[in-house]
Formats: sequence, C-alpha cells, structure tokens
Amino acid sequence: MLAINKRQLLGILDDGISCNIGRLKAASGTSAGLDSISELEDALPANAPAALKNQVKSCKENMQKASDAIGRIKDALLSGDAPNEADRDETEAGLKGATADIAKIVTNPTITGDADLQEVAEEAQSKIAKAGEGGTQVLEEC
Repeated sequence: MLAINKRQLLGILDDGISCNIGRLKAASGTSAGLDSISELEDALPANAPAALKNQVKSCKENMQKASDAIGRIKDALLSGDAPNEADRDETEAGLKGATADIAKIVTNPTITGDADLQEVAEEAQSKIAKAGEGGTQVLEEC
C-alpha cells in the first residue's frame, strides 16, 4: 500500500487546484495518447509507406518520452521533492514532438484514404492535444 505523509500531500495541494488539474490532464492524456498511437501503429496495413510508419514510430517515441518524464515528476511529488526541471522540459519536448508528428500523420494520403485509419488517427490527435493542453496548464499554473 502506498503511504503518503502529510508533508507530501500538502506540498501537492499547495501547488493549487489548476496546477494539479493540469498534471492530471497531462498524465491521463499522455497515457491515452500513447494507447491511441499504439492502436494506430497496429492498424496500419503492412504495405503502408515507410515514411508513414516512421512518423507513427516517432510519435509513439515522443509520447513515451513524455510519459516517462511525467512518471518521474509524479514520483518526485509523491516523495515530497520538487520535480526536476529536466523532466518538465522532456515532457514538453515529447508532447510538442508528438503533436507535430500526429499533425503530419492525419494528413497522410494513406490515412485520409481509409475511414477507419482516419478515425483512429484523429482520436490519437485529440488525445495528444488534451495531453498538450494539460502540459501547458502545468507550465502556466505550477
């Protein structure tokens, strides 16, 4: 069982509700975005262009980078420590990279030519955008 002492809890609460909502949005959005981009990767046809496959791989790697950094931030907060600035930077870089990647993916002719792939790609784009909104909120509020 996870034990949180009073200092840890109050330290997190001291950051303010908007900050913590942003953290939750970023964490849940990153997890959901990673799941969605994995779903898209699995749905790509075997004969999909290599450039598209590489773009999806890059998007997934960027989401994983953000997710890993968010995990380290969470661990720091739960232990009562301040998050490492490098982890915030890595989260931001991962989310920005994934946002740029998915913007290219959703306009790829292989995606736009297949309604099912387009739906999966647009869902991933929506979830990545929500993670980015949460990240922006954290940068502004925390």
